[in-house]
Amino acid sequence: MRKNISVKIIAFFLFACNSFAQNKEIDSLLTCLKTEKDDTNKVWTYYNISNAFEAIGSNDTSILYANEAKKLAEKIKFDKGLGLAYFNIGAAYGNKDNYPDALQNYFLALKIYEKIDFKKGMANVYTCLGNIYRRQEKYHEAREKYYL
Repeated sequence: MRKNISVKIIAFFLFACNSFAQNKEIDSLLTCLKTEKDDTNKVWTYYNISNAFEAIGSNDTSILYANEAKKLAEKIKFDKGLGLAYFNIGAAYGNKDNYPDALQNYFLALKIYEKIDFKKGMANVYTCLGNIYRRQEKYHEAREKYYL
């Protein structure tokens, strides 16, 4: 019985520490955002904020910051940043079980990644597409994406 309680206490503290660290990261990134110019660094900051919010399950906020990255990337013609923004939007929608929007954004990211020949990005998209199809029990489509 004591061992079971100890495991629960340790798990609680690990979760609490991770959440605290994630909030510190978000606070730090938000501070950086205030002083950055509208350039690729700011797109990366928006992207990292989006990732941090997705990691703690704040998918709506993740989408909000990914959309900011998308707008700025379009404005400054930063294709990789635009692809990453679409990817994050797709991931957040996938987490929310909004599969049509997730697929739409993943395919937009894939199109950009193919244009700039970003192979790692393409591989990540194919894996995520496979995951979305698997969650929908579309196993044939999932297998096609997993084994390209």
